[in-house]
Amino acid sequence: MRSHHRQRGIALVLVLWMMVLLMVIAASLTVVQRNEIGMVSAMVQERQARAAISAAQQVMIYRLLNPPASAADQEPEWKADGVLRPWQFEGFELRIAATPESGRIDLNQAAPEMLEQLFIEVGLDPAEAEALRDTILDWIDPDDDARLHGAEKSDYQAAGLPYGPRNRRFETLQELRQVLGMTPEVYRAVAPALTIHSGQRTVNPLFADRLVLYAIPEVDRGVIDRYLIERDEALAQGLEPSMPPFGGNFVSPSGARVYRLYAEVNLDQGRMVRGEMLISLGGGGGGGGRPSLHFDRAPGARAYQVLENHITPQVRPIDVL
Repeated sequence: MRSHHRQRGIALVLVLWMMVLLMVIAASLTVVQRNEIGMVSAMVQERQARAAISAAQQVMIYRLLNPPASAADQEPEWKADGVLRPWQFEGFELRIAATPESGRIDLNQAAPEMLEQLFIEVGLDPAEAEALRDTILDWIDPDDDARLHGAEKSDYQAAGLPYGPRNRRFETLQELRQVLGMTPEVYRAVAPALTIHSGQRTVNPLFADRLVLYAIPEVDRGVIDRYLIERDEALAQGLEPSMPPFGGNFVSPSGARVYRLYAEVNLDQGRMVRGEMLISLGGGGGGGGRPSLHFDRAPGARAYQVLENHITPQVRPIDVL
């Protein structure tokens, strides 16, 4: 009898352990399923956000291709001035902006003094900035004669690099990373101030950021900071900012043909999707001969060419005016 009760007790314990094991398995499956549902939901939300970004870019292109007949007709919530403004689409709260690319320093056209000052502003000492300036100029020029502090093919070979300078203009901004003496840290610091698409020796101070204006030689930072405050206040009020009292031959209110389009949308859990598109109105703009595109909804609209287009998940906000 005692043996029979002991066997029943052992069976009960085994049943209880089996029930616990099944509960653990069920709980694990529930957690896995919940995680998979969360991942799928996040992927769907991100894809939808990317579609919203694309829609925002198309809206900005449409407005650029169809400017108002007069300044009085300009929609107060939309100007291609680099200011991020709210825009709604399919339940998403986006922020969008368009800014002329002339507000950046053209790597292929800029005055050597401006390039040198730009490198000083991101932390290089004058000797390092001068050497990097000359090395960039040697990368662009067609000859094999090195500048005083520059570098030609033999210098690249001495550094153990399997290539030399292209001896022609930069075709992409990322190509700057191949220049002898350029470090990843310096590239990340100067890239937001540079372009290869403005086609101008000067910069447009009405749309330039702080680093670009600091790169103008022999201008006091305090003067630049005061101008930026006045300019940004005018932009926030929808007014046309005035030209600065500095810059000389390094600045000009140049006309815009190439625009950089921004769009961003915040998602759950601090995630962000950001889109950036570079377009040239009327085609051209150093796009490497790619065909121009047309916006079908705009009768008689000019052609535009997409030079760059990136839509990527981001965590930090983008830096624009």
